[in-house]
Amino acid sequence: MNVRIASLALIASLSAYGFALSETAAPAAAAAAAAAAAAPAKKAPSFKGTVESVDAIGNTITVKGKKTTETFTLDAAGKIMQGKAELKLMDVAKGSKVAVQFTDDAGKKTATMVKVDAVKMAAKKAKTDSTATPK
Repeated sequence: MNVRIASLALIASLSAYGFALSETAAPAAAAAAAAAAAAPAKKAPSFKGTVESVDAIGNTITVKGKKTTETFTLDAAGKIMQGKAELKLMDVAKGSKVAVQFTDDAGKKTATMVKVDAVKMAAKKAKTDSTATPK
């Protein structure tokens, strides 16, 4: 009978110990989750420059920066924005000033967002339109 009482006492002690651990672990886990949520999200790298070329078929844009020229593949969910207007890749003119947010996976740069400078884009289109010869 003493073995039975000792076993019950041991089980009760372990249960109380486990409960105490769960009570102290829960606030610690909640605090860790809150800290992770409060930490700012890592911002995607960006590249600024002038559009050298656009390949609508290959879905790429080549941008010349101050020191290097980079080619980006536009992500399927990627956007090209000029102010609040969304553009298509073929709408971006050579010579436009852009800022590209991208991901880099083993050297393959994928554009997630391309922001086109409205002033340079408008000036480029106006120049192209004024140099066209009427038929």
